[in-house]
Amino acid sequence: KLTFITKPFPPCNIQILVTSDGASISWSNPDCEGHTSLTGYKVTLKTKADGKIVKEECKSKSGSNSLDFENLESTTEYVVALASICRDSDTTIDRRNPYSSPQMLEAQSDFIEKTFVPLPKPPINLMLESSQSTFMKFKWDPPTDCNTKLTYNITVHALNPEVQAKMSDDIVKETESNVFTVKLPEI
Repeated sequence: KLTFITKPFPPCNIQILVTSDGASISWSNPDCEGHTSLTGYKVTLKTKADGKIVKEECKSKSGSNSLDFENLESTTEYVVALASICRDSDTTIDRRNPYSSPQMLEAQSDFIEKTFVPLPKPPINLMLESSQSTFMKFKWDPPTDCNTKLTYNITVHALNPEVQAKMSDDIVKETESNVFTVKLPEI
């Protein structure tokens, strides 16, 4: 009797949702699943820059097709790799070695790799540094775990309808500085 197991198809419809300190990955069973021996999935998370493995896990097919990664560094690029695993209850023995023990038949699909970057954390210690009738000056500190040069997007919207009408539109500015001065229209 000759028993063998074929290579399964990889998982599909891989989705990644990111936050500032984590990510959630979800996937669907392989297209053309048809493989009666599909038992689960192997998931590996590593940093892209140095390939350091952050997490490795095998997920059973009977569980959910999702996995959460927590305590990630914001703005660091990660690679998640996902493969299908098939195992069969039949075993094989190396007949050339009389002392070998039976081993379960196993096959793994090719890994599908996706990259992602957790969102940057927001600035901290936002404060109004000075205020006059014609301007306001704001200052803040960058997030603590940032390992890259940041650009801040600032939107100013007046709550007072008269002031907002004189501004015509919200003030939108992109800056690399952690200080921003808003010129206010005269009322």
